[in-house]
Amino acid sequence: MNSVRKAVFITLGQRYTAFLIQFATSLVLARLLTPEETGIFSLAAAAVAIGHMLRDFGVGEYIIQEKELTLDKIRAAYAMTLSMSWAIALCLVLLASPLARAYDEPGVANVLYLLAINFVLLPIGSTAFAVLSKHLEFGKIFFIQLAANLVGAATTITAALNGMSYMSPALGSIVSILVTVIGLIIVSPQNTLIFPAFGHMRKVARFGGTLTAGRLIDQCANRAPDFIVSAMLGFHEAGLLSKATSLLSAFYDFVGSAVLSVAAPALARSGKPAHELKHDYYLAIPLLGLVQWLFFGSVIVFADEIIRVLFGPQWVEAIPVLRIGAISGLVWAPFMLYTPVLTALGEARKQLDVQLIGAPALIAFTMLGALFSLKWVVALSTLSLVARLWAVHRILRKTIDFSLREVCHVLKGTGAICALSLAAGLLVKLAATHLLHVPALATLMLAGLTVIGTILPLIFYTHHPARTELAIIRDKLRTMIARRPGSLGS
Repeated sequence: MNSVRKAVFITLGQRYTAFLIQFATSLVLARLLTPEETGIFSLAAAAVAIGHMLRDFGVGEYIIQEKELTLDKIRAAYAMTLSMSWAIALCLVLLASPLARAYDEPGVANVLYLLAINFVLLPIGSTAFAVLSKHLEFGKIFFIQLAANLVGAATTITAALNGMSYMSPALGSIVSILVTVIGLIIVSPQNTLIFPAFGHMRKVARFGGTLTAGRLIDQCANRAPDFIVSAMLGFHEAGLLSKATSLLSAFYDFVGSAVLSVAAPALARSGKPAHELKHDYYLAIPLLGLVQWLFFGSVIVFADEIIRVLFGPQWVEAIPVLRIGAISGLVWAPFMLYTPVLTALGEARKQLDVQLIGAPALIAFTMLGALFSLKWVVALSTLSLVARLWAVHRILRKTIDFSLREVCHVLKGTGAICALSLAAGLLVKLAATHLLHVPALATLMLAGLTVIGTILPLIFYTHHPARTELAIIRDKLRTMIARRPGSLGS
């Protein structure tokens, strides 16, 4: 348990650091690029994101769940990733011009040509990353990705300042991947500098193919709004949607993904049968739910201040879009861990079943909303989540005897803590805005401090599970301070 907790803390640290770096980069770019320029890059990035689903081909999950991992199996996984990545790079080059003509925007092709280089470089270190994750060596991953994020962000901002417009983020991503590959060669050369082999590719393809089919469907559905909004409402609205989505996805990119990346290998290593994973699921949900509800609740309550402070007045149209989209994050909290549970059990087919139900609903509701306005797109997209929730609930009930009633009971205290804390923050916001008339930044800071100052006592008073984790962090900090030269404990 200690090794898993340590891995979670390291991964959270890495994600938070990456979030701060990318967040700062986003703030700068919001003032250097217009919504239209952001929309052009977002459309190209949407096409590339679909390619990323095919590139990985479930190789990372295959390595994590494989009980007897040998060098030959690693080389087979590398061969699969290499083949897929280079094929996708070629497809992007061939599709760049037709896609640009379809949207009457040559900039889309220019971005795609540059991003295709990523797929040539990415497979070199993909298997090494998966092996490090399998063995919970997240400390090494932390330093590699820290260096990559810093260099990539510096490159992006420098390019934007020199007038490279929507090409800036693409150039930054290439440099970031180059740094990642170099770091993996230094840290794990035995798993990076290897030759592909084809002996076990059938097994990799069987597992990865099912997983990738589901993820491809899911990614196409998630990226569909970018294509639909760009075509039906224009690049300005696509840029607004992209900015709101980037804020909402920050939780999954820098908090949720950190927990999930550790949860899957940890559950796989435990070797527990399906019915025993229910207990672990119920233990983890209050901790993750607390952070998730606090994040998305804060987005709803303080959306106006967040947009104005972070991106400036030219993005105020994104405020209602941000608020509506945050509702999905609140509803999704009880089901957040379904993916690592199914991955640990090798249930790739069940993950595919979820995507086959949720993806068509999302696309259909998005197209319906685009007939009216961007607000309707986001509102109906949120409504489509009901279909996915139904599918996940049904599968978890059959797999680990999941009970929504039991989960609601487990999360009852967590919901009360978040509601009270956000209510206190809302009162401070209203007072600061309407009585004191303070600027948005000061309002956001005062309200944020109020939320934190309210939630911490509530956690300890109600004996919430987060109390144990906070106590561990407190004890570790005390130990670190006591060991410092010149301290009273040394």
